[in-house]
Amino acid sequence: MSAANFLRYLRATHGKAAKATTRTAAGAVPEAVAPDTLPGLETLCVAMGYDTPGARFLLTGEATDRSEALHAAAVGLRWAGLDGGQILAVLEHNPHAWEVALAHRQEDADKAREYLWKHHASKAAAEGATTCLDVVAMFDIVTNAELPNADPIAQRGAGLQWATVEQFCADESRLEWFVHGVLPEAELCAVFGASGAGKTFFVLHLVAAIAKGGTFYGIEAAQAPVAVVALEGVHGFRDRLRAYSARHGAVPNLHIAHGVLNLREPGSEREIVPHLQAIGPRGLLVVDTMAQATPGADENSGKDMGAVVARIKTIHRRTGWAVLLVAHSGKDARAGLRGWSGIKAALDCEIEVIRTAGYRAATISKLKDGAGEGNEFRFDIETVVLSAGRTGAVLVERGSTQFEPGTPAPAKPQGKNQEAVFAAFELHQHGGAIARAELLRHATEALAGTGKPRDRARESLDGLCRPGGVLVADGDIVRRAPGGFTGGSGGAIAWG
Repeated sequence: MSAANFLRYLRATHGKAAKATTRTAAGAVPEAVAPDTLPGLETLCVAMGYDTPGARFLLTGEATDRSEALHAAAVGLRWAGLDGGQILAVLEHNPHAWEVALAHRQEDADKAREYLWKHHASKAAAEGATTCLDVVAMFDIVTNAELPNADPIAQRGAGLQWATVEQFCADESRLEWFVHGVLPEAELCAVFGASGAGKTFFVLHLVAAIAKGGTFYGIEAAQAPVAVVALEGVHGFRDRLRAYSARHGAVPNLHIAHGVLNLREPGSEREIVPHLQAIGPRGLLVVDTMAQATPGADENSGKDMGAVVARIKTIHRRTGWAVLLVAHSGKDARAGLRGWSGIKAALDCEIEVIRTAGYRAATISKLKDGAGEGNEFRFDIETVVLSAGRTGAVLVERGSTQFEPGTPAPAKPQGKNQEAVFAAFELHQHGGAIARAELLRHATEALAGTGKPRDRARESLDGLCRPGGVLVADGDIVRRAPGGFTGGSGGAIAWG
């Protein structure tokens, strides 16, 4: 029911009595509340649900129906823990809300303030959140306002926490790991690579170790529940999980969701948050893939993808779970996962999965505040025969290169030509060495069709053999640099 139709219903059903009741409920306009006694607007909008229509209206003035958006904002502020007087203070000091109020009261400031109280702040606070929700439902705002959980700001611990240097440094908390040097218990991480590189195989192998509390390439994993939102190739993922279980045993603490999810939509986090909260206060959420979870989004748009990141942060804030995105690389693999640069900046950990003619590998390409950047984990994919003639596939570990804290990450091939030459070296080397002439022959073949492939092979090989580079030229022999690089660069959800 629209607001206009609801008002017509009141007039037809209750007449003057209904109008009088509305006046009485509002009461006198309270004294002004100093805005500096309230949390900042950003903090309030986070508590309301950053991407809700009410929050967007307060921040930008953006709304299809500004009156309904104003009321949605009042309701959101009530659900964020504010009382009626505080709601009024926020609205009257917000330029977008104040503009609407003035327009409704012919630019009369006193009447505009009365309007904000009578029609919005008092209604939102009248009889608490429950009654407020019932009232708003009559205006069709519940489905549009996307109200968050009704826990006050004070209970959420939102806002800044102040401390002296001594107090701050006395905090002994430190970066925790699901798998040390691989995946931290951080807010947002990503695994990316080209199609067919083996991203899902690597992620399944990693999260299964976490869910079981087993080992990953000889590294003990801290046991924690894992939830995978499988949105791409569900049948294939099911067979891969069957293959893993057949090879390594059952995987407890692993929860699967499949179906439809669009993180662009306000309130979509509610498909996830209650389930994670029911599982426990700590865990790892995997979204496979980011592209499938953001249908129709412009991956290079800060507006589109910024809203998605904000929604992911909301999931983390409300559950305490780390989030791992599975994503595709762009046309330039060196640029990392494709799309808006703001996502890359927000990542605490980034893992690149590559496939060459000779091997597959996952490399830690970015890791904030922790040892492990440059660590590489090689693997193969093997077929596993399942029951009833079905087959699946499973990752098989093929060794790793790990670097101690403080050790600089090894140099990497730069550009597709160097990557091709290095891949030729890896494929044809013997004991970490190969004759220069033989390597150039194989590299030229690998670069066929690029235009002057032999010249490009020589230039790329010279680049790889520069001081501090990936390879070392020892006369007519090319060797791997000591400690150097050993891998390339290059509807509804159902929970189980």
